[in-house]
Amino acid sequence: MDDRAWKRLIGQAALAKKLNMPIQFYGKIIDQNNAPVSGVDVFISVTANNEQLVEDLLKAKEKGIFLDSPYIKVTNLALQSDVNGLFCIDNMRGDSLHLEILKEGYLSLKNKFYHYEKAKDYAYQRKESPEIFPVWRLSESLPHLSTISFRFRLSEPNVYYIDLSRRKLVTQNDTNDLICSYKIEKHEVKERFDWTFQIEASEGGGISETNEVFMFRAPEKYEPKWSWSMGKNDRCWSMLKKNFYIVSRNGKQYANIQIDFQPDLDGSASLAIESAINSSGSKNLERVPLIDRKSHDEYINRQIKEKMDFVLKNPVIP
Repeated sequence: MDDRAWKRLIGQAALAKKLNMPIQFYGKIIDQNNAPVSGVDVFISVTANNEQLVEDLLKAKEKGIFLDSPYIKVTNLALQSDVNGLFCIDNMRGDSLHLEILKEGYLSLKNKFYHYEKAKDYAYQRKESPEIFPVWRLSESLPHLSTISFRFRLSEPNVYYIDLSRRKLVTQNDTNDLICSYKIEKHEVKERFDWTFQIEASEGGGISETNEVFMFRAPEKYEPKWSWSMGKNDRCWSMLKKNFYIVSRNGKQYANIQIDFQPDLDGSASLAIESAINSSGSKNLERVPLIDRKSHDEYINRQIKEKMDFVLKNPVIP
């Protein structure tokens, strides 16, 4: 390698030192009752620009090996939350952090990614304001729920009646759980328009919008209807995604639903619904997606072992 190439590498290493930020991360894990959860396995990967670029390349050259990504270093860590549900990393440098939490008997969030930038103050870098990670402690016996996923094509603005259990549009005179209304303003062909979407509970029912991570515990109070309007110049004109609890059939059926509504320029729209339904009259909507409780725990334990083995074998990936 000529002098110019080495000077370029030295410059790259100097730049890496400027791009990397001091990394501190404080997290706290709590369950559905806001109680701290100890013994949760936390797997963290810190990605950094390689400040030891020149040294690493020289060592690799001496050993006659090739470094796949010499400009980047990834440090893999395995931690556990303490009795207060807390965990932290400190005294590291990098520009991003990837995090995953796992514990047998619990459902947790999907992988989380954090990017660090200069001059930005992140609350989770301070011990007194840790990032909160909610998990859900699963019951030993889960209720029997019907889980459904389907998509409707709404050919025109109108009122539509939905039977969740049968996953179909029905008539006004049929048993139904939800009434959806789609209205639009007059507009030119193939141009955006103002629109309104409304969901209304069928007789004897109610709706409750929620931002909960785990929609497993139906609330006590409900509203008769919920609506959303979008202007033709709004940035998210063709996208509406919301989560709700639904009680229907005179209080005999509870469900959580995720709605994805998307209008098209021709005035039609699509409506996708995912739902878990408890038809026993219980508000308990707790479930493990796709698999049963025993299989879920086996899967989590397998994931923990595999990730722990990976960290032990690959603490730093140059």
